[in-house]
Amino acid sequence: MTPPRRRGPLRTLTDLLFPPPPGTAPTRARGGHGVLPPLLVVLTFVSGVVDAVSFLGLDHVFVANMTGNVVFLGFALAGDRQLSALASGTALAAFLAGALAAVRSTSRATSEG
Repeated sequence: MTPPRRRGPLRTLTDLLFPPPPGTAPTRARGGHGVLPPLLVVLTFVSGVVDAVSFLGLDHVFVANMTGNVVFLGFALAGDRQLSALASGTALAAFLAGALAAVRSTSRATSEG
């Protein structure tokens, strides 16, 4: 016997983002992908704005996307004097530390609940 699905804000959000296949359960989501495509467009825009502001204000360092930091780190290590290997390396290290913290907190929450 399958336990009943718990309801809550996260379950509601999950149902909106990833609706079940047609015919399996009624859903209020728009289209085949729910609200996920417009949400991704908004998040992409916000991440671009954050990167543009941080690039201009934080000594040419990206904070939302790490691809630019990897490229700038490579240029700096290759000898470009206008880019800082320390700044790009610090941003990458902070990103990795945040990712590791998220993985650890998620694995703890999953094992406890």
